Amino acid sequence: MFQKLCGEHAFGNVAIVTSRWDLEERAVAESRFAQLQAPSQPFKSVLNGGAKIYKHDGSSESARKVLRDLVCKTPNPLLIQREMAEEHKQVSETAAGQELQREILKQVEKHEREMSKLLEEMTQSPDASALKELEEECQALREQIVHWQDEGKKLTGISSSDEREAEEFSRELSSFNPSSVAHPSLAHPLVEAKEFDDPNVSIKTEIAEIKRMLDEELQRSKENEVRIENMERRVAGVVRLPCFLVAILDRLLTLFGHHAFSTR
Repeated sequence: MFQKLCGEHAFGNVAIVTSRWDLEERAVAESRFAQLQAPSQPFKSVLNGGAKIYKHDGSSESARKVLRDLVCKTPNPLLIQREMAEEHKQVSETAAGQELQREILKQVEKHEREMSKLLEEMTQSPDASALKELEEECQALREQIVHWQDEGKKLTGISSSDEREAEEFSRELSSFNPSSVAHPSLAHPLVEAKEFDDPNVSIKTEIAEIKRMLDEELQRSKENEVRIENMERRVAGVVRLPCFLVAILDRLLTLFGHHAFSTR
């Protein structure tokens, strides 16, 4: 899954960081370190593609060594970012999305087989206590199946939200008026013409109103600056990692376990 997310072109920017070198016995740590680089290990192909593996002993200097190497590398977009930004694919259509769907289907089929076996045992068990235990196991499997089915639905939901985000940005870009930023007073008059010959008009009230409108205008100006910066980054083709991709990465770590790696 990690390889499907990154793509081979980005392997050179991958740092595989092993930890606890200051806590484990040296011989044990070296043995595990060698195992990670064995041909049968999933990260072997990543290492062959240019990734570096590090021994982090918990010290600041050890951490700085990893960061120095990463900072010197030229940033590369992930494969999933290229697929979505350049090929306009939805998450479920990307290599990582398809791999995740295969894994979800595999888990559902596995739990269905286990539940079928339990149901068969239930029909053959005359013992009431054993039957109750089998029913509990069967219920736990049902919940697991529902969980994996929900994961599949979430993947489709992420794809839909990504499409909505693209449509929203397109509408925002077409409706944005730069002149309102260059000349805010033309788009949002700060103060409307008022009659000051009325003796009942309070000067303090007028000043407070002007201050309120100035504050509002300042806030609008700041929001416009943020919108311009966001649009410039998008139009310039700078590929960013959206929040929904961060959610995917978090979910993948939850589903498949935590690995000590980082990318730049």
